[in-house]
Amino acid sequence: MGFIEDPVTLPTKSDKSPVPGGEDPDEWFAAADYNQIRQALIDIRTAIIALQSTLTGVDLRDLYDVTAYGADVTGVEDSTVATRNALADAAANVTATGRRTVVYFPAGTFRFIMKTTQRHLDVNGMSKLVFLGAPGGRSRLKLAGSAEGGDWYLFNVRGGSSDIEFNRLVMDMDELTNPDPAEQNHLIQVGPSATDVRVIDCEFHDTVGDGIRQLGDFGVTVDGVMISRCRFINCGRSGVSFQRWCRRTTILGCYFENGDDQQIDFEPTGYALPFNPSDNHTTGTATALTDPTASYQTWGIAVGDPIYNVTHDALCRVVSVDFQTTLTVTAGATTWNDVVYSFPLHNSGHIIANNHFKRTTGLDILVTLSGSYGVTFCNNYLDGVIQAQDFLYGRIAGNQIQTRVTGVNATAIALIKATTQSEVVDNIVVCRNAIAAERAAISINDQLRRPNSCIISRNQIRMET
Repeated sequence: MGFIEDPVTLPTKSDKSPVPGGEDPDEWFAAADYNQIRQALIDIRTAIIALQSTLTGVDLRDLYDVTAYGADVTGVEDSTVATRNALADAAANVTATGRRTVVYFPAGTFRFIMKTTQRHLDVNGMSKLVFLGAPGGRSRLKLAGSAEGGDWYLFNVRGGSSDIEFNRLVMDMDELTNPDPAEQNHLIQVGPSATDVRVIDCEFHDTVGDGIRQLGDFGVTVDGVMISRCRFINCGRSGVSFQRWCRRTTILGCYFENGDDQQIDFEPTGYALPFNPSDNHTTGTATALTDPTASYQTWGIAVGDPIYNVTHDALCRVVSVDFQTTLTVTAGATTWNDVVYSFPLHNSGHIIANNHFKRTTGLDILVTLSGSYGVTFCNNYLDGVIQAQDFLYGRIAGNQIQTRVTGVNATAIALIKATTQSEVVDNIVVCRNAIAAERAAISINDQLRRPNSCIISRNQIRMET
């Protein structure tokens, strides 16, 4: 078998010498004939590798087919152990060769039905891996067992993993049982310290929680996620969620349909400081802050970073990081004594462009851009509305937004609370029922924290009622 699999290792032959591997020196044939056969085998193998590389983008040597480990393409048997073994060998190949390596799911249905850990396929501290399906949406992965009322994710990327790609996979949860009441059942979770994660040409169907959830933390951010040409259908919570400490995510050319919550949801939690404010209190002056629960140096807080004083509604910047628990900041807040505050860069630098959002019934708000800094939302099409709360230095531009014909419609573009230094420009807003027409197409609402210095310009507003 090795003779055919790797003919390059087969030696050349001279006349009247035995065929390699032969025992009888009288059993030989012309060297020219033998060497021609050897070269033909090499050429065939080279052609197969080239074809496989064209189809998958990877050398055959770096492809680990889950069915070779016993994964069941019919979806009858559980494919957990086989896929974990393929992943382990693929990761070992990256370590040994330094080459990008593929975990390949051929056409078929692969069910994962035995929960042994909340991170079902755990991509922890790995790099240069591609999870690849067959062309045409023919590789379906189903998280189909009992979630046992708790957290459960099909894939979890974390622990410093980088250069990780998901490509041509269809994933769903339509057979999941006993889900987590808090909806923490996700198809892909991108966790702390994960960077350069790409999700391309994938589909996410019928989730209990999110299709893709991003969750970093203080000092261990999620950075550089790209989601392109994906479809999110009937996601129970969100298609893509931004929980906290996520930076520079790009969402391009995706389609979102139905679902029960916002299809893209910036709903950050756990980012406000100090931790446990009822028990821990800051001290300070107008330009100095001390927080006994903080670790500013460990977290990577840097000179020039924005810092938002929630209590006194003031956006300032860091002048110096003096100690783990002490900062000097620019003037602007009355005091930093006994306040709640946050670092806006925890959710920043995202680009969301050229996507289509659609929902026929249910919640009107399709996209929320809350608690974010420096986010661009442009050239999207929405059959619904968008809300931006505490939207700092952001841009909403060139979108076409249509309120739904039926139902109670919220304002098409709503800027809420401390929206600051943001632009809403060159959008087309169509209000398509009487309720929507009675509301402002674009609104600014303080809700206890004042928006300021926003530009609203060159928007077209039409009433079709």
